Formats: sequence, structure tokens, C-alpha cells
Amino acid sequence: MSYIISGIQQIGIGIPDVEEAWKWYRCRFGMDIPIFREAAEAPFMIDYTGGKVQARDAVLAINLRGGGGFEIWQYTSRKTVYPAKPPVLGDTGIFAAR
Repeated sequence: MSYIISGIQQIGIGIPDVEEAWKWYRCRFGMDIPIFREAAEAPFMIDYTGGKVQARDAVLAINLRGGGGFEIWQYTSRKTVYPAKPPVLGDTGIFAAR
């Protein structure tokens, strides 16, 4: 039996300002149906946060045309730190989305 990947739950996008990003993604991609908005610690993201639990403000949204959701994620326990070198496909957490 062969398997077909026919959907994706969500893609996560780290941003420095959740309010500005939320407006931008609603306008550009129509992601205007919020599933949740939550400010909390994110212990399940420890593999992506340097081995330390970080606090964040996150919004997961979808649009009514279908497809996966967008989760925008802003640190609230520290400043956003950009990578020292450009990320490449295959780095931890870096995969393709279309």
C-alpha cells in the first residue's frame, strides 16, 4: 500500500510583532478565521527554542477556502534572535510549504 500526503495541519512562522503579522497574514493570505490566540509558555517547542521553555503569544488561523493553517508565534520571554546564517531546507524546523 502506498501513502499519499493529502494535507497539512499548519505551518508555524516566528515573527517579532504578532499584531502587525496578524494584520499582514489576514490581508495577504486571507487567514482570517482564528482557531486560537494564546499567550503562554510553550514546553512542546523546546527542540526549537534552544532547550529552554519560552513564553510566547501565538495565533493559529485558517481561511474558509481550505488548506493548512498559519500559526504566527512571537516570543514574549525574550527578544527575537535571527539566525547567524541564512536557514536552508532541512535545518531543524525548515521545510517547504506551498
